Amino acid sequence: MKYRVFYRKNPNHWNADLYNYDVVEVYIIKEQNAAVQMFEAGKLDDLTPDSNTIETYIDDPRMVSYPSIMVYDYDINVKNPENPLSGNNNFEKALYHAMNREVIARDIYGYMEPTGTYINGMAGALSESGLCYRDSKYGQEVWDMIESWSAEGEVCGYNPELAYDYLMKAYADCNLPEDYVATVKVMVSESSQTMQKSAELFMEEFPKIFKGKVQVETFMVASGMSLDMMEMQPESWDIVEMDWGRSLSRTLPYQVYYYHTKDYTARPTFTYTDRFEAQFAACEAVKSGDYETILQETQKLEIIALEDVVSIPIVQAVNYELFADRLELPMKQYVPGFGWGEAFGDIVK
Repeated sequence: MKYRVFYRKNPNHWNADLYNYDVVEVYIIKEQNAAVQMFEAGKLDDLTPDSNTIETYIDDPRMVSYPSIMVYDYDINVKNPENPLSGNNNFEKALYHAMNREVIARDIYGYMEPTGTYINGMAGALSESGLCYRDSKYGQEVWDMIESWSAEGEVCGYNPELAYDYLMKAYADCNLPEDYVATVKVMVSESSQTMQKSAELFMEEFPKIFKGKVQVETFMVASGMSLDMMEMQPESWDIVEMDWGRSLSRTLPYQVYYYHTKDYTARPTFTYTDRFEAQFAACEAVKSGDYETILQETQKLEIIALEDVVSIPIVQAVNYELFADRLELPMKQYVPGFGWGEAFGDIVK
């Protein structure tokens, strides 16, 4: 089923000379296959592929992409009364290094970008200098650190051997016998395919990574109930997928971590630490306009968040878009708030 809406150029508009299209047709198409067919038939000039069709176009020269402010991560339950490892930092590090981010990002999320850090790729893009935190020397130093943790051929923190070593340290911390089998309970929303597929991957990989010392169970919850169940039934889960994006991070990169502070009460977060809270406050205390210092303090916060495992970042969301060859865009690079300048494009005959 599809609907079509027409927009015609107003020659009396005060900026009419900036717009080249005489008519813009907008189709509202519920079925992705129908949209793809129309795009291939030349009836659409702009198409956003979904996770089921992205593989077909991933190498298409008509495809453009840019990172969003969204990072998918796993929240950790440090108050599970039925898990003796709950709240142990070494156990949290074990889970961090057990995440096969390359596979999750590509196969489950549909060609998203794997990431071992929570600060998104657009953080800092709207700062006065326009320098994204990740492109700064401070952001790159942290990325290099994460890469150094990674197994050979990996760059985002995945390291099965290191994960097992941290699990053994956690066993020692908690005085658990070597034959103890830990259970990791993954909260899964019934409406989320990514949650379900990720849990299935953990069920397959965790027993291998942890040499039979970890088993995985799922805790299914109704759509939209994850936040409620996190607090209502702490004994029922250990990790849960979350997706958050803070628009203010485009100007102040450290603001991505606001969702993990005590001040953000809309998200049940248990993994903040005193030094994490203190460093977030130090970031907020930086004078407006002193972006260099903001980058320095953000780096300190990012390192603390990784060491304390405030969350387990997994995937950097990426926006993909297909533009027809006949559509000429004014921008060669995505600009936050302006995009590719589609409204100011033109049709090339």
